[in-house]
Amino acid sequence: MVNVNRPVSPQPPSEPRPGQNTPTAATVRPTGSLPAGAQQDTAATESPGFFSQIGSFFQKAAETLGAVFDPIDSQVSNKFAANSASRTSTAAAPAANGDLPATSANYSDLSKYVQANPNLGYFELERGNVNQKLSQYLTQFKDQIEANPELRQQLAQTPLGQELLESLDRVSQGKIGTDDVLALQKFAVASGINIGHSGSATGIDGQFGPKTLEGVQKAFEKMMADPTASMQAVTAGAELANQGVEALRQAQDGVIDRYQPGASEALPDSDPNQPLPTATDFGNSLVSSAQNVDITMNNSGKCLKGVRLSLEGVGIQLRDPRTGSNLNSAYMAADVLANQHSDRFTETSVSRADLRNLPPGSVVVWDRNPNPNLRAQNPSNGFSHGHIEVIGNNGQAYSDGRQSWGVTMNNNNRYGGFRVFVPNS
Repeated sequence: MVNVNRPVSPQPPSEPRPGQNTPTAATVRPTGSLPAGAQQDTAATESPGFFSQIGSFFQKAAETLGAVFDPIDSQVSNKFAANSASRTSTAAAPAANGDLPATSANYSDLSKYVQANPNLGYFELERGNVNQKLSQYLTQFKDQIEANPELRQQLAQTPLGQELLESLDRVSQGKIGTDDVLALQKFAVASGINIGHSGSATGIDGQFGPKTLEGVQKAFEKMMADPTASMQAVTAGAELANQGVEALRQAQDGVIDRYQPGASEALPDSDPNQPLPTATDFGNSLVSSAQNVDITMNNSGKCLKGVRLSLEGVGIQLRDPRTGSNLNSAYMAADVLANQHSDRFTETSVSRADLRNLPPGSVVVWDRNPNPNLRAQNPSNGFSHGHIEVIGNNGQAYSDGRQSWGVTMNNNNRYGGFRVFVPNS
């Protein structure tokens, strides 16, 4: 058994993203936070009130924390089920200083939660303590609208504006889901705000991080300054926003992996101050190879091919051992890794809650859907073929490209269980 949460050495290796000089999870330490008791320079923004307190911080946060699937028998399915059974892990106690700030906090305080978790560059909506506090914080945006009835009426007259209102109404009840994040991202993009990153041209990825919050903030500033012009811009930019959602759907094989509070399986409350997983030279090399595949494949909808090419980049053949031909489905890769490459990987049982905390270069293989009727209805996608990905840094994962939605959590239960292969030294 491999301990995937053992402490890391003081200076672990870093792996830059393709085409960027952005620090990885091992080195990211945002520099934009205000010291305790420091005063924000309100001259950096012309917007009054709440927004003026935090406007100039966003650029610093974005620069430092810029946000960061293609695809037997019952014997194979039983092997996947071992990890699925461990999903109900014991909740970790929140750190005394690691919980999200109260509703009245500004963005500088909010961002400290992401900064405190070296493994992620975004908020884990599946964790109850994160979901509730983030929802409480975002309620302030609804309060801005409620204080201006004319503005709310103008929003209600546009499809994306109405979607934003419905999202904020749900968020104000203390729960936020992927659909709400998408609504916020669509509104920001339609408002003309650039929240794109190397994993997503539009930035619409369903993950809520500092860059999304910066985009929402700027969109609200524009709306408060000139509601009429802002609504005209949102209408004009709606097509681009909708294209972003469609691109995400296509990248996820036709079904967006949505977390829905109350419907999807939640994760235990978390302590963000957890150590970085230990990286190995081999694991880092595999991540580098996956980044090179990202450049050439660019999310073409063939996860198995992408990971096969990534593994070939470090001298590992992911093929049928009997025929030497390519595998037909992603889930079949688990047995090949376990039986043919145990010298390079150790199969490890972890909980679903730890999937985002695996060492770089770990390979996660998801089984096909256990329902034969669903497989028959979906013969050409992940329901029938499962999924495979290489874990990167800072909540990233790679298959046929860098997955803009990060590590697969299977919130929509498209797949069956999962098997994890941690790289050896």
